[in-house]
Amino acid sequence: VDLAPQRLALAEALGGIALQADDEALPQKLIDVHGNTEFFGMPMPASTLYIEATGVRSVFERILGLAGPGSRVCLTGVHKEPATVDLVMLLAKEVSIVPAMGYEHEFDEVIAMLLSGDVDPMPLVTHRFPLAEVLQAFETARDTSSAVKVIVNCQE
Repeated sequence: VDLAPQRLALAEALGGIALQADDEALPQKLIDVHGNTEFFGMPMPASTLYIEATGVRSVFERILGLAGPGSRVCLTGVHKEPATVDLVMLLAKEVSIVPAMGYEHEFDEVIAMLLSGDVDPMPLVTHRFPLAEVLQAFETARDTSSAVKVIVNCQE
């Protein structure tokens, strides 16, 4: 789920199901993909894991609204403003919010996964820069409409 057409196209190219974040029909589309569950008689997406990687308050709040009973929300985006959380709904739906920022163990797992050759991360790389152009690389990375992952080659 994203807003940027390039990111959605990339997700589809990698085998994902791309859904537009600002689509009013997003809850129904999630139901179409993952099935539905009910919460006090209201149909909800049966999606059970949401990864919030944007750091955007409204996205996090929408995920909490979409998340059905027993869902987990993994919070990896760095949020710079407070979010509103409906604690009654959180309790009633027994939604777990799992923050993940330390990455103490994940780096070793990711390196092993990359070394195995089972995963090709290169389709995610949209831009490459030599170290001498690091400021341009950061400027490019800020443009999320065209950049997905930007690599700075420190050997050049």
